Amino acid sequence: FYVQDAETGREGVVDNREFLNAHQEKQMAFQPDMIRQFAHFLASYYRPPDGPRPQVRAEVWVTWNGRPSRLLIDPAVDLAAQPAFWRKPAWVLPWE
Repeated sequence: FYVQDAETGREGVVDNREFLNAHQEKQMAFQPDMIRQFAHFLASYYRPPDGPRPQVRAEVWVTWNGRPSRLLIDPAVDLAAQPAFWRKPAWVLPWE
């Protein structure tokens, strides 16, 4: 995950282990709804007092059924700005 300050544009990399145990991180790694929820948490955690919400993006690679690794979600999307969903959101990349 990458957190970007909305005012300065400075960006930092998040160490997921600071917030999640190994099981939580493993489960989140392939579930877009959990990825979005964690992004919302990070935006709240890193939001400065009286400041704008930071952008949160993620580069998530997965491999299924022996296929080569590929991106699961669009790494350019601010996940903290994404609403909850019932159907596949546009930021989840197609699996062909």
